[in-house]
Amino acid sequence: NFRPKCDFGDAPATYDPNPISPAVHEREDTLRLGATWDREWVKDGVTGIEDTDDGITFMSVLQPGGGAYLAQISVFNNRTTNATLIAWLDYNGNGLFDASEAITPITVTPSASSQSFWLYWASAPNTFVNGQSTYMRIRIAPVSAGMTTSHANGYFGVGEVEDYRVLIDN
Repeated sequence: NFRPKCDFGDAPATYDPNPISPAVHEREDTLRLGATWDREWVKDGVTGIEDTDDGITFMSVLQPGGGAYLAQISVFNNRTTNATLIAWLDYNGNGLFDASEAITPITVTPSASSQSFWLYWASAPNTFVNGQSTYMRIRIAPVSAGMTTSHANGYFGVGEVEDYRVLIDN
């Protein structure tokens, strides 16, 4: 069967509540998260072994009860226009990426080399206990696509989506 070169989110199904509108981007080598696109356009799963996302090399743990959360991501934008980078952290544990759980969108200017950005939540109040986990979703799309914090799901013609499991531990 024909399968377009698309990049899908890898978080559990609850994070894409409308099965006909999951987080998906068409593959384009000039705008991506991380260093490669090698196998990322196949929905592989949510375990560390199956996950081929490479924008974040080290996932920080989230403190039980809350506090700040910080992660660093590598981004490549070799287009002629700016891109929008947004991340969501499901710190309320409801199995969805809510607009209120997103960082302030980051504008990524064009560059011939990779750029690093800090994803920062000043406060991530939660009721998790040690050993539990939650998920983070990161998306990049051209500014012209109009991606906002309300777009944790849905289709964008260019860009990438990556999902990461976040461990809860103090």
